[in-house]
Amino acid sequence: MERNYDYMGYAIRVSTDSISEPVLRQMRMSDSGYIAMVSIFKPDSATPCFPDMRLMDLGDRWFRTEVDALMRGYSVGRRIVEEALGKRAAA
Repeated sequence: MERNYDYMGYAIRVSTDSISEPVLRQMRMSDSGYIAMVSIFKPDSATPCFPDMRLMDLGDRWFRTEVDALMRGYSVGRRIVEEALGKRAAA
């Protein structure tokens, strides 16, 4: 899943990637979840203006749902843009 957000003159692209680990010698997956991948662009540029990020949930765990991964990615992207512009979002 991928979403694009406009924020303070930047484009924040957040996508998710599903992750799973097989249990040895078994047919089922032992653990699965999602990671968020975040890229931030200027609207007139095709290359990111900040390094791409791969995010996991607190405690280095995978996000349980794609929605959780998307929302955390968007939140982190907004914070990076705000810090780059020296602005703080309204509380």
